[in-house]
Amino acid sequence: MPWRAGAPRCFGRRARASSRDIFGDVDANGTSRKSSTSTSTGSGGTVIVYGLSADPPTDVGGHGSVVRALRACEGVDEVRVTPVYAHAYAEKRLATTSYEARVEMCALAFEGAVMDSDADVGKHATLAPAGSRGVSASDDDAGETSAAGTKAARLVVSRAEYRASLEHRGGLANTKPGSTAALMDVLRREQPDTTFIICVGEDAFDDLISGKWFRGEDLLRDYAFIVAPRHGYESRRERNFGASGHVTRDIRSVSWLEAHVTAPAGAPVSSTMIRRALEQRQECETAEQLLQDCAPTRALHPDVLQYIVDKELYVADEFQDAVGDDLDSDADADAPSTPTKDLGYLGRKFAGMTTEPSAYFSRDKSFTDAKDRHGLLTESRPLIGKEVDVHEHIKAAVPRDEFTSFKALPYELFDRAIRTELQNHPPGKWNADKAKKYAFMSAERVRVVLQWRKDNKVDELLTGGILPYSDCMYTNWPAFVHGQDSYGHPVLCEHPSAVKPDALKARMTVDEIMRHRIQVMETLEFMKSTSQRAHTVYKHICVIDLEGVTMSLFTGDVKSFLTEFVKLLTHRYTDSLHLMYLVNTPVVFRVMWAMLMPLLSTTTKSKIFMFGVGPNQSKKLAKQLARHGIGQECVPPCAGGTHKGTRMDEYIREAVTLHKRLNEHVK
Repeated sequence: MPWRAGAPRCFGRRARASSRDIFGDVDANGTSRKSSTSTSTGSGGTVIVYGLSADPPTDVGGHGSVVRALRACEGVDEVRVTPVYAHAYAEKRLATTSYEARVEMCALAFEGAVMDSDADVGKHATLAPAGSRGVSASDDDAGETSAAGTKAARLVVSRAEYRASLEHRGGLANTKPGSTAALMDVLRREQPDTTFIICVGEDAFDDLISGKWFRGEDLLRDYAFIVAPRHGYESRRERNFGASGHVTRDIRSVSWLEAHVTAPAGAPVSSTMIRRALEQRQECETAEQLLQDCAPTRALHPDVLQYIVDKELYVADEFQDAVGDDLDSDADADAPSTPTKDLGYLGRKFAGMTTEPSAYFSRDKSFTDAKDRHGLLTESRPLIGKEVDVHEHIKAAVPRDEFTSFKALPYELFDRAIRTELQNHPPGKWNADKAKKYAFMSAERVRVVLQWRKDNKVDELLTGGILPYSDCMYTNWPAFVHGQDSYGHPVLCEHPSAVKPDALKARMTVDEIMRHRIQVMETLEFMKSTSQRAHTVYKHICVIDLEGVTMSLFTGDVKSFLTEFVKLLTHRYTDSLHLMYLVNTPVVFRVMWAMLMPLLSTTTKSKIFMFGVGPNQSKKLAKQLARHGIGQECVPPCAGGTHKGTRMDEYIREAVTLHKRLNEHVK
């Protein structure tokens, strides 16, 4: 058997390694049990559901090894590979290759795979036993056997995730889109007599038992799990998961595949590693050359690589706004990239950048800064050209009610989502197919924002007054609003070294702290929307004073706070940043900066200007401010200005009062 025959692990306890334990017929102590939601192996058959991002699907040491191991499991009729349609993690959902491309790559990556049929699964037929023809069966793999000589289970690449998303959009399901719970609900309705087992990677399993999954406890209770070991999680396998406090003790069954199969010694295999290698390829390289250079031997199926080359996937500058990797990432693969030659932190160069702080970013203007012939920036004009094409494709593709909700978003957030996709991923030659692709990405981005605003009740933040503990919040996380530039962008100033996480946590929870930060952003958006300017303004300028910053800033709670703040700025209030000035940057920050770079899109990076300490840097800062139309009377003293600023809690109170007055006037 491909799982650990001697000791499959059930949250720290040793259990008998039998197929009955894998299928959930016995618990960890060998006691007979019966699930309330799925039957034991019978006429419905047994199916292992393996969900993966497949961006791209890997082969030896990765997804391919997992699939082959699952097909060799005794008593299994089918292994159903289900590429993720839309990630449950919003920040990852926006950076994924198209669903159809990932489905097609799975069909190429896994030998003997057949595609399911949406028409067939809609009949809710029972799954025929292995060797006979059933709903998803194919005679093509009838003669296939496992390495042990036993008949291999059928292999199906399924679009069940897509069907689950359709149910959610149509209002037929009340589950979280992109979640495993939503997928399993669909599969159980389609095949009620089938026993389903869930296979996950060790990284995803770690999130599951940590309480991060939607309806995770229900899944652990109702389904048996098979875990595929991953690199970087070795130290966690011995802990008592059941005692973690995040999940109940009513766990059906958990077993593990062999680590040497799915996480072999040597170089780890991950989709992230392959994507990053492919992004560095030269146009003249062939698929064969790429296969030799991009990954360990056999880490990527040749047919998949040829597909990637033919479809021009994972080219440089594409999908580089990802905040994190997909669910198949390795921790090591997510580390910031460094130069091939170690030049030292304080050498003439670090990560390809000079030691001159202002030289980190060479552009004087960002992508969106060019004014039109009327002197207006992009934010102040209606959609034009490609933006209109994307808008119309979204209008035609989504239900009318959903499109109405898109348009009802405040602060031009719908238009901003369209612009963000086009800015972050320059489309090149334009055609109908590209318009459709950008419409899909933009709609997904808007759905994320809509759901987030609903989940966090963001629309109520200015109607209920300033949040509790505001004095504690803005004493220990100081933020000030200063003047405006010549165009009307407000200037926000933050002082990271003054953040006191211990004092904050003494009176507030992390969720309460982050809700205050959401209220800050909502206040800024509202105040910009009520600008007295003749043109629309929805962006602001941010000055970050880095005086006193040490390495401790990027560890522990402060790092977590700042990371969430960056995500809030770039993904929940997309395209809200006009310019950012990092001032008084110490030498040590040039080391820290590499840790923040993966969180920022290419467009956002182009808006950031960094200045160090000293008279020379102060002169350069003043010159750059003047070039951007920002007078000294508008910026804080830390940036050489004279404006003392309004503390954020007072600014929020002003916004709440104005919001109330405007609503009363409307009534």
